[in-house]
Amino acid sequence: MIVYLNGHYLPAAEARVSVFDRGFLLGDAIYDGLRAERGHIIGLERHIQRTTLGLDQTHIAGFDTALIEPITSELLKRNDCTNAFIYWQISRGSPKPHHPVRGRTAEPDIEPTVFAYAEPIPSVQTLTTPKLLRIRLADDLRWSMGHIKAASLIGGVIAATEAREHGADDAILHRDGLISEATATNVIIAKDGRLATPDLQSTSILEGVTRALLLEAEPTIEQRPISLEELKHADEIMLLGTRTMLAAVSHLEGEPFAIAGQTGTPGPIATKLLASLVAAILRDVDS
Repeated sequence: MIVYLNGHYLPAAEARVSVFDRGFLLGDAIYDGLRAERGHIIGLERHIQRTTLGLDQTHIAGFDTALIEPITSELLKRNDCTNAFIYWQISRGSPKPHHPVRGRTAEPDIEPTVFAYAEPIPSVQTLTTPKLLRIRLADDLRWSMGHIKAASLIGGVIAATEAREHGADDAILHRDGLISEATATNVIIAKDGRLATPDLQSTSILEGVTRALLLEAEPTIEQRPISLEELKHADEIMLLGTRTMLAAVSHLEGEPFAIAGQTGTPGPIATKLLASLVAAILRDVDS
């Protein structure tokens, strides 16, 4: 695999970052995950806007987000893949010359560490049936600025790890009785034919690019607070994200859930929404 690191394309095994990098020591970094379909970067402008916002609000300077497109395209070319997941991470960097971090405040004029890689994934055209997931519920222990795609993911890591320890695939997080999101995806529920997803103001969640694409394609999806009890009594629960696309919940807290849990197949709404999301991505590719 060829990766990008600070202006250079090189084999992953040769990429080196200082052990004093603030991303490593302090989680002082932001990241993003993109999807490419037939070489076209899906939702590129949304990703650039979100990364720009994250850099501005974390005061990480020194990287021009306009470079995301050409660098990503070059990574796809050098790795000979057109359908891919692309990961970006931009940390505040490390002190110059390299020496231990001596405080939370960064030194002036520090240069960021910019890293990216691309790996092949299947075309969205192969995704016809939502994946089934076993889900555990977990308290949302993360920070209150969830709209920033910060690399400090320990809260989500703990929730996902505990979910696996309890025989689940992932966790849906909740805070003060309201659903926020899963550890790496947004949540949609269906009840009596109506669809809803947590709005960005009810809890501290990320404005997912895949979520935005689906909301454009399916404008009847309501954006509003969703209570924990409402989730438990939904007809279908779905998770969506850049890499996940759209998955259906088959088990909740160890028990078979709704349609998918009883039949072992995704519900009709999950299947419909996956098809709608695939179509939206292909329209973006062809536009």
